[in-house]
Formats: sequence, structure tokens, C-alpha cells
Amino acid sequence: MEGTYLASLLGLAVIVAFIIITKREILTNHPTAQNLLCCGLGGITGSWIYSVKWFVRAITHTIWRHDLIMWRLASPFLGIFLAVSVYVVIETGLLGVTFVRANAQMEPGFDPKLYAYAIGFMVGLFSDDVMGKLTEVAKTMFGRIAPKE
Repeated sequence: MEGTYLASLLGLAVIVAFIIITKREILTNHPTAQNLLCCGLGGITGSWIYSVKWFVRAITHTIWRHDLIMWRLASPFLGIFLAVSVYVVIETGLLGVTFVRANAQMEPGFDPKLYAYAIGFMVGLFSDDVMGKLTEVAKTMFGRIAPKE
């Protein structure tokens, strides 16, 4: 069942990638939307790889746990939304961090869609680590809320 689900998600991601690549005129005047779609595609690809890795590990090491089904179903979609959200946070400069040099748009061969895909892929593949780091950042920025006594 889970293997079929993961295979279906891969098929869906391939179809979306094919549409984005071949039907560029759909979003020609919307470069931000193109970047967000590429980032989401990278996010689902990375989180799909992560999910398949754990699926195979659980089967081969006979550590299958049925109570984790919701995590396994939601994980690829978490990768999409987390990737796009992290990409937006990085691009806005909210954290004072950016991965693009100031003159990158003028460099030959620079493709903002590939940049967006790469960020999405890394976030999706390491989503647990990214969530942990975002928790640390949020606690630093906003402080820890002390429980009421």
C-alpha cells in the first residue's frame, strides 16, 4: 500500500515537472510563481527520497510500525510546504541569510529556477533537520514562552 502511494507521488511529481518544463508559456510572465513551483517540486522530490529511504529501511530491517502511517503519508507534502516557506524566508532576507550573490542574475548560466529547485530539494531531503533549526531560530528571534505557574 505505502509503496504504491510513494510510486504514485513520484509519478505526479514527474508529470508536474514535465508540464513546467514543456509548457513554459503558462507562467512566462510570472517568474516568482515559476520559482515557487520549482522549489515545491524540489521539496517533494527530496522528501520523497527521504520517505522511500525509510520505507526500504523499515521493510528490510523488519522494523515496520503501523502507527507511523500518518507521518509517512504526510511527509512528502510537508516537504513541499516547508521547502516553499523556507525559500520565501531566505529570499526575503528575513534571517539575514541569502544564498544568491548580488550579481548572480547577471552571471551567465544562472537560472533562478534551478536555484529554487536546489533549495527545495535540500529542505525536503533534510526536513527533520530543517524543522529543528527553524525551532532554534524562532526561539532566538521570539524568545521562549515560559509556562504559566
